[in-house]
Amino acid sequence: MSKLFKLKEWLTLNEAANHLSSVFGEPVTIADIYRLALDNYIMLSVNFINLAEAKKVELIKVTDLEYKIVVPKGIKDFPEGKSFRVPINAEYPISRGYWLKSREPKLLMIKGLWDLPMIGNEKLTIEHLYQQETSGLSIKEEPLKGVFIQRENTYFQLYSSFGNNPEAEAELNNTIYTASECDSSIHSDLNEPSNLRLKTDHSYPMSMLSKQDAVLVVKMKEVTRFIQSLEEKPLEEKPLHDKERTTLLVLLGSILDKANFDLNERGISGKIKRATESNNTPMSEETIRKLIPQIQSAVELKQHN
Repeated sequence: MSKLFKLKEWLTLNEAANHLSSVFGEPVTIADIYRLALDNYIMLSVNFINLAEAKKVELIKVTDLEYKIVVPKGIKDFPEGKSFRVPINAEYPISRGYWLKSREPKLLMIKGLWDLPMIGNEKLTIEHLYQQETSGLSIKEEPLKGVFIQRENTYFQLYSSFGNNPEAEAELNNTIYTASECDSSIHSDLNEPSNLRLKTDHSYPMSMLSKQDAVLVVKMKEVTRFIQSLEEKPLEEKPLHDKERTTLLVLLGSILDKANFDLNERGISGKIKRATESNNTPMSEETIRKLIPQIQSAVELKQHN
């Protein structure tokens, strides 16, 4: 592997296929990459070469929907005494597994690298490309409701404009959507004016990902994760003995103390969470909150021995 190859943040599909072929010692094609993505073995990303339009959305799983019972009145031929359930915490379904919960009104301009969650029309796009590679057929399935992209747990829906609009372009050039207004989970990549701007909303939800000036890629860290997941002899996790666990908790307590983290401080779990995120080793606040009492107990026990 060349030194320059190691520095790459992402690989084109051709590069990813060639790299996997070399690692596994057997041919891996672009069609294989599509199939792996469709089967949720590997996550595809998309690199927007030019500015793309999007709106920030909140999605909800079907299993998390809340309903109210509706008994219709005045509907001809509707069975008497019958009712149906209507979701009260979501707007409409985007696929069999997800509903759109809410959508921000601002139309934004985005650029750069985003992941494909494979829950909307982006999945149909990959399915179409897979069929073109393997059978030459086209997907004729009715499109789902929208194309979605994500960074971590932040989702956006892609939009298209109703043709050129001089007033909209003038506003785009004069109005900046600053990083401070953006979700903190995407600050690091969207803090330049050219990457995120307001735009007058003369638009409609995009139906297929292929309509964008974008390139399908695979993140290097995703390629590495996938290769490691297929290792023939994965390392077995051995449970820690009580003494080993106590030693690790005491060590962690000492490190946090030297880093000026006061475990008794209000909101300390959030402060530690942000520190783990800045080190690319994120932990949930709930996990940290549960761990803090264990650290304190281990440290106190050590100090009194």
